[in-house]
Amino acid sequence: MDGATAVASDERFSTVDVIKGLVNLVTKSLITTNNIDDVAYLCLHETTRIYALEKLSDSRENESIRRRHAEYCDQWPASAGVRRWSASNAAGETSSWRNSIAQFANAARFEQSSLMASV
Repeated sequence: MDGATAVASDERFSTVDVIKGLVNLVTKSLITTNNIDDVAYLCLHETTRIYALEKLSDSRENESIRRRHAEYCDQWPASAGVRRWSASNAAGETSSWRNSIAQFANAARFEQSSLMASV
């Protein structure tokens, strides 16, 4: 839900508008939900995803949506509690870097397995 609202809300659509739209899609069974540890994971059916991508590519919002999605994906590791690695902390921190990568990979695998479980 956080990702959807981060990407879809803008000056025209508030977070509340996006949530109402998602609820509407769930009601119509175009999105399924999977609750894991009190977290609702949303899954867009493949045919709906294809249709939405076609509509998005035809719209003027394509670039702004893709930018907001990239920004959300860039910020996701920190929101998942994974520490970022940078060149400025490289000296003597190879093992910390490897641990950060492992944490990110584990978090991504959990997210992917959670999403796949909802399909």
